[in-house]
Amino acid sequence: MSWYGWIPIITSTLLVENVIRDIRRSSLSTETRNEHLLLPKINQAELIPLSGQDKQKYNRRFDQSTRATMRFHLNPASTDEVYYYLRDFDDKDTTNLHRVAVIVNNDGFVKKVALFGFSNPKLEALAVIENIETTGLMNYELIHGEPYTHAMQLFGEVRDIYHEHIYAPHGDFALQPVEIESNNKDEAIKKIFAQYQKKILLYHSLIKNMIHEVGDGYGIKSARNFENVSAILSSAKGEMVYARSFIRLFNLPENSMASINNSLESLNILTVRFNDLLLLRSLLSNTRIYIITLVATIYAALQLAKIVAPSYPVIFSFVSTIVVILLIGYHSHTTTKKRKIPKITLEL
Repeated sequence: MSWYGWIPIITSTLLVENVIRDIRRSSLSTETRNEHLLLPKINQAELIPLSGQDKQKYNRRFDQSTRATMRFHLNPASTDEVYYYLRDFDDKDTTNLHRVAVIVNNDGFVKKVALFGFSNPKLEALAVIENIETTGLMNYELIHGEPYTHAMQLFGEVRDIYHEHIYAPHGDFALQPVEIESNNKDEAIKKIFAQYQKKILLYHSLIKNMIHEVGDGYGIKSARNFENVSAILSSAKGEMVYARSFIRLFNLPENSMASINNSLESLNILTVRFNDLLLLRSLLSNTRIYIITLVATIYAALQLAKIVAPSYPVIFSFVSTIVVILLIGYHSHTTTKKRKIPKITLEL
């Protein structure tokens, strides 16, 4: 049984040399030649910076004895480089860590990737990478581990090495690897693209529901609600960019591109609706401020009138209020011309 996965790229070819060079620069050296430590990856692909004391503790997690045990299962060639790091695979419990080891050959391609226990370096999963094409298509065999869970996790580690996946809150429907019995590359490509078609439905459903939610509040929802919608719209746009790249790289039929373009048109309509809600929220916010200011001004004017013009308190407070209203109106007019309502654009 073969597994295939796609490393998302928008360039015409996978930039292997650039990626490996950057990884080498950011790695921590060990006392063994061609062995390096990468920063721990916690909360998806987030790299955790380490202080000097933390680096010493981190190094002890990968001491020479531990690395030798892990290297025994990997059996790297003398010219290969081995990278070790800690990784969590549980969004709810980031203390549930695993050791990860990745072998990279002289040409910058990952050849093996393995997961080991945190409390002890016991092998939990191992995959051998048969091929990584310049298109980003990766073919690999799961040598040890649970058929789906570990196949997915190991692919994710290789994918993140070449493409630090952008994690969008509430909307990251990452492409999953596919299992192909006949080792049929064309079948794998079809199954991977089918995931993009499912993504279209997922994104549209999620965005519609979120816009409906903020719309029900007549634009009074918190800024966080609007930020979430903005984030998912941006994420959806990014997915469409990668989907187009996938279609071009693998020369898929024209109707595949048409489905992505139709999805983009629908997203543009949803974006217009969202921008209208942004404008409504801005107007309502200004109105609330105006009313509160007006009430406070009238009250303050009445109190001041009792002191300054006790014989004509109502007239004095009325004139004072009119002056304040004119000043507020002038200020609102000048600032509104300068202020731009943020909009999301999805034109590609």
